[in-house]
Amino acid sequence: APNVKFKDPFHDTSGMSRMQGIFKKLFDKVKGIEFTIINHAISGRVVLFQWQLNGILYGNPWIIKGITSITFNEEEKVTQHIEYWDAASQIYERFPVIGQLLRFFRRRISAT
Repeated sequence: APNVKFKDPFHDTSGMSRMQGIFKKLFDKVKGIEFTIINHAISGRVVLFQWQLNGILYGNPWIIKGITSITFNEEEKVTQHIEYWDAASQIYERFPVIGQLLRFFRRRISAT
């Protein structure tokens, strides 16, 4: 839909052109993208799916796992696309300085 809402760990925006821009930037930066749907569920106008994205970012292989919720309107157009995935463990922890800090804090607050 023209006013589709898109949200992920890095973005929170509305509008088809903004959402398309986010996906264009993803496909421009990440090479060799393979997107696999692992599981899905449908309830009324809402579709949930578990996925895995494989690709090459800055010359290194990356795997991101997450869940997406897509809501459709009566005309079967997407009105909401929300992605849930852990940016800290799947992105930030791979960077040298911030990754060390995040892993340290994760160990400190872990229950086990």
